[in-house]
Amino acid sequence: MLDPCNSFLRFNVYNSDGTGVLSWDHSVNSLIKKCDVLHAGNLVESVDNYGNLAAMLMDCQVDQSARITTLNVTQGAGTTVAEPAVGESFPAAGDRYYSVTLLSGIVGSLCRSYIPVNDLQGSLQIRITLAHWNELGK
Repeated sequence: MLDPCNSFLRFNVYNSDGTGVLSWDHSVNSLIKKCDVLHAGNLVESVDNYGNLAAMLMDCQVDQSARITTLNVTQGAGTTVAEPAVGESFPAAGDRYYSVTLLSGIVGSLCRSYIPVNDLQGSLQIRITLAHWNELGK
């Protein structure tokens, strides 16, 4: 069984730019441009403008104190209450690990039931399209 609501995507981001500081637009979710879920090759869900959706949900549903503490550690949501739209900044030639739940009704945090993956008649695929480097931050 897959428990999508409690599943996380963990990855490392390396800033190889030797000159600049990288700041996320709200959080590391701005790294993702599109998320597609396919079953047996058929598209069953597509979330386009993923970073904008994540930013809107964060603005509407997450308390400021949670953003600058818990979400800053896991999603790079920033450390100041004064500028909530500016995510974490880290220097050139640095790297960070992040853990995010996907915004999806099928394989992400919006799904409220288990998925019996052994009983599916085909594979379940998640395709994540990354944003262009100049769209990542502010």
